[in-house]
Parts: sequence; structure tokens; C-alpha cells
Amino acid sequence: DVIRWISGAKPAMGLFDIVYADPPYASEKQTDGMEEVMKLLIQSETLAPDAIFVAEQGRDSPLTPSTREWIRIIERNYGHSRISIFKRNGGQDECRFHE
Repeated sequence: DVIRWISGAKPAMGLFDIVYADPPYASEKQTDGMEEVMKLLIQSETLAPDAIFVAEQGRDSPLTPSTREWIRIIERNYGHSRISIFKRNGGQDECRFHE
């Protein structure tokens, strides 16, 4: 599973610029584990300083918040899905997404 893979990822594998996560959708009362994945990615030391994290979640899933390490820059709803894009806080270049 993804948690096990991230926990075993090593910086020697290279740094990731973009990570896309599409876990099984959670119910309104249950988490989909997105916050844990984002936390583990930071701890794995396999992300580029200006990495982007794209999270697909169910529209009714609890909203994954911005954190000290990740800042939400875009959020959109499409049908039953929500797409959130986060920028790693610590990148040197300003992110240039246009709405």
C-alpha cells in the first residue's frame, strides 16, 4: 500500500516534483488518509523543495487542510470529486498557477 511504500522510499530514489494521490473515497465521517500521506511524504525526504501535491477526494470527504508544510493553492469540485492542489511550503520559486 502507499503508506508502506512512502515509509520505505529513500532520497536515493530521486526527488519527486509532483505527487498525485487518488485514494478510495471516504465517507463524511471517515478520513481517506490524505493527511497521513502528506505528512509521510515530507518525512520521507524524497520531495523537491517546490513539490506539488495533487489530491483527488470525494466531494463530501473531510477537507484536507493546509499545513505548515503544505499550502493549498487550488481547490475545485467536479461532479462527486474534489481536486486540491498543494504546494510544498519551502520551495524557492513562486508557484505560477493561473485560474
